[in-house]
Amino acid sequence: MSDAGAVLVDDRAHAATAAVRAQAGVAWDVLGAGPDVEAQIHAHFVTTLWRLLGPHLRDQGRLWRATRPGAASDVTGDPAFATYLEEDGWAALHARLPRLEPLVAGIVDREVAATAEVLDRAARDAAALAARFGDGTPLGPLTALALGRSDPHHGRRTVAALTFAGGSRVIYKPRSVALETALGATLDWLREHGPLDLPGGPATLERDGYGWCRFVEGRACVGREEVDTHFRRLGALAAVLAALGATDCHADNFVAAGPDPVLVDAETLLHPRLLASPGFTLRETEIVPGQVVGPAGQRIDYPGYDAAPDAPNLPRTDGQPQYLRDHGAPFADGVAEARRILAARGAALAAPAGPLTALAGQRARVVLRPTELYGRLLLHLTSAPALRTEDGGLARVDLALTRYRDPVLSDAAWTTVQRAELAALAAGDVPYLVSDTTTGDLHDADGTLLAAGALEPVLPALLTCRTRPG
Repeated sequence: MSDAGAVLVDDRAHAATAAVRAQAGVAWDVLGAGPDVEAQIHAHFVTTLWRLLGPHLRDQGRLWRATRPGAASDVTGDPAFATYLEEDGWAALHARLPRLEPLVAGIVDREVAATAEVLDRAARDAAALAARFGDGTPLGPLTALALGRSDPHHGRRTVAALTFAGGSRVIYKPRSVALETALGATLDWLREHGPLDLPGGPATLERDGYGWCRFVEGRACVGREEVDTHFRRLGALAAVLAALGATDCHADNFVAAGPDPVLVDAETLLHPRLLASPGFTLRETEIVPGQVVGPAGQRIDYPGYDAAPDAPNLPRTDGQPQYLRDHGAPFADGVAEARRILAARGAALAAPAGPLTALAGQRARVVLRPTELYGRLLLHLTSAPALRTEDGGLARVDLALTRYRDPVLSDAAWTTVQRAELAALAAGDVPYLVSDTTTGDLHDADGTLLAAGALEPVLPALLTCRTRPG
């Protein structure tokens, strides 16, 4: 935008970075975080601030230009516009949109706290991280911190990637990783007792309310044989995930590690059945392309493993993305083999000594509405039209949410859920709901009970039926 805009954003990002260091306290020194980490935190806040302020600065530029005939159409770098911003422009912008500054300040404050929390938890868990992911080798100083690797939830918390000088790379998740742990144990069990040719899951370290996973390094497939193996294993994994009632397993939640499609996000295992995902089939996993119809007739396309060419997590060979549509035969072979083994070994898998019992009493994410809808509503709440309204745009958001109500919940439950969704969106978060895998109780991200027994839990049916064929 303008030099003045860039300077202000840069100054605010530096202030936010200093606040992170202050809130992290001794954790910063324990981790040995240096200038590179500080620069990455600063860059993250620059991105956040430009996303929030950029559209409004451009609008202010257009308004300024309209009063100056002959001014350049692009005010970027215009010294006159920079002077205007410094002297009057910022005040004019905030006078025009008085809700903007409280919105921006609140989001930045929450991201500062969330970032300091990552550092504090990493410092407290340093020995355990070294033991679990570094084979006992000391972590060494923190050399890289990549923030914002997921949608923001529960106070602008996001997934983060941490790199240490000792060679360890870990993924921080601001939620329990119990489902990833249980899925990994299930895949290990099926490989041993099937035997079924499956990819493994990332190693995990569980903590109270959050967790860590080993960073999975992606790599291209070497030759046609590895490509076929990748899709055969993907088919086998898809059948297992379908049997476990999983959804939201699109390509973005995988890492293509040569012949292994590694699912790195298993938060939506045992997902209650919805109008848009009524069965236990491959379609519900979102690995295969498909279209679902929402409660108000909305049509939602899921590309699955036929995603756009620039999707980063598709398998590749010779620099070219590989699509499911071109590798249907090995995928189908994997599905068939997994279904055969699940039919034969399902009883043992779901027996009291089997790995599925570890899923009891866990809290799995529930996606009652498309995350894309939440994203559009968050953009609306930061837009000028919304900020000019008396309620900050929440009435329109409330109406949009009311139009997308899956009949799986009662009207009373939806009223409570929607109140929690509105509060999350107003705070700049994508709403995050979880259900108890045994009772079906529905909770908010902070554990608040929203509706007891609101959803039919999947796990008891799986344990009774001894898994479904998928």
